[in-house]
Amino acid sequence: MVYLQSKYKQVRKKVNAFDTQEILNNRSFGRTDLPTEPETHIIQPDQIWTDKDGNSAKVDQDFRWSLNELQRLVGGYIELVPVRNPINGIDYTVVVNEEGLVHQLPWNRPASYIAGQVLVGNAVLTPSWTID
Repeated sequence: MVYLQSKYKQVRKKVNAFDTQEILNNRSFGRTDLPTEPETHIIQPDQIWTDKDGNSAKVDQDFRWSLNELQRLVGGYIELVPVRNPINGIDYTVVVNEEGLVHQLPWNRPASYIAGQVLVGNAVLTPSWTID
């Protein structure tokens, strides 16, 4: 637990200082067995989404994510991070792995930039209305 608090303080300190270069240099927090770039899935209205089984659905007002699908995409329990500023008038939410810091997942640069905070691991950027 002390190790976790220490890592959290290091990450929070970097966010507060906004030292992007240092974050880039240490984005996997010393782990070398992780992929260098996590995936960022960007979901837009009217887009066609195809799941792992090949089923397709249009992302419209009736589209809703299943918990299992979001967990599969981020690789674990989910955490919802609201995007502070609407994009093209649409409220978005970033879905990330809730235990990303615990598992020392690599820094996700695009998702962090969009959310305005440091996020790690795979992420799904989706319109907020697609999540119940």
